Amino acid sequence: RLSNTFNDAAAKFQLANAKTQEGVLKGKLADMQKTYDDWCANHPTPVRMREVNGDEIPMPTPRRPNPYQDRLDEARNNLQQADATINKLQLLT
Repeated sequence: RLSNTFNDAAAKFQLANAKTQEGVLKGKLADMQKTYDDWCANHPTPVRMREVNGDEIPMPTPRRPNPYQDRLDEARNNLQQADATINKLQLLT
């Protein structure tokens, strides 16, 4: 019985820590998303034109690679892992 009480208290403590960590990671993700979006806003895709039957029309142009993409993906992955940890701990409590 004592070990059940101890295990329950430990799980609740871990859950509280995981929720705190999740809050920190949500803030980091929001900051990284803003950095990513700011870079996109400041580096628009260039417009290329082509002539078709005497008219100039815009050509499809691939987007420029965003140097913050990897960090944004990492922040999303970290938050998903934190969410998964919280879900597991909630099952224990």
